[in-house]
Amino acid sequence: MSRRNRNNDPQHSIVRSQSVSVTFSSPLPPPGLLKQYEEVQPGMVDKIIAMAEVQSAHRRSLETTVVESNAFAQKVSPFLGSAVLLACLYFGYKLVSMGQNAYGVALMFGAIASVVGITVWGKISYRNDLKGGADAFNKAAQEAMNPERQLVE
Repeated sequence: MSRRNRNNDPQHSIVRSQSVSVTFSSPLPPPGLLKQYEEVQPGMVDKIIAMAEVQSAHRRSLETTVVESNAFAQKVSPFLGSAVLLACLYFGYKLVSMGQNAYGVALMFGAIASVVGITVWGKISYRNDLKGGADAFNKAAQEAMNPERQLVE
């Protein structure tokens, strides 16, 4: 069978498939894709933009709530921690003065060790958060410089 006849033969047909994957990191699709949406269904772009605006406002309100809650916790925590520490030291002193030396010393030592441990843990967490934030920033900058586009055959 000649090559020409083989290409028309249904038993020897070749199926080729190609898919294109494009990614973007924005609440809205790129303008070209928006234009295609508008061509398919008029008014779709306005709906997509409205959805993005609603989602953005919702995200900002959640972020505001988290920031305000964290700020409140950071203001109140030192006072509550100090009150607990002073109470433990006071009751530890009272136990020692009543002859319960082991319990009193253990209570005072435990309170002081807890404060020191929390302080050290907080400093380590803070440093790790800063490092993690810098790593995430560097990764995002690299991705912005090299947008992903894949062709799959």
